[in-house]
Amino acid sequence: MKTFLIILTITIVIIASCSQGYIVNMKDETNHPEGRELYISKCNSCHQLFNPNKFTETEWDTILVPMEAKSKLQPEQRDEIYKWILEVKKNDQNNLIQE
Repeated sequence: MKTFLIILTITIVIIASCSQGYIVNMKDETNHPEGRELYISKCNSCHQLFNPNKFTETEWDTILVPMEAKSKLQPEQRDEIYKWILEVKKNDQNNLIQE
């Protein structure tokens, strides 16, 4: 029974680590490095990271409001995350146009 529980635990950990979370490239240039750092450290502490393009600007604004309280962010920290998200969305859109 003990062996079964160990195997089950390992299997669950492996499956959980394979989630399709958003990968943030830490080497990308950004005008909002604090926003990126906060997004990674605060948001990822409770759930997977979402690609900024998954939601519209309005949806992100709506999402970040309750997350500010849950993650104990200061309003200016929330604003930095939002600015970084908008920058990523804009850069991704520019990259699509250039291709």
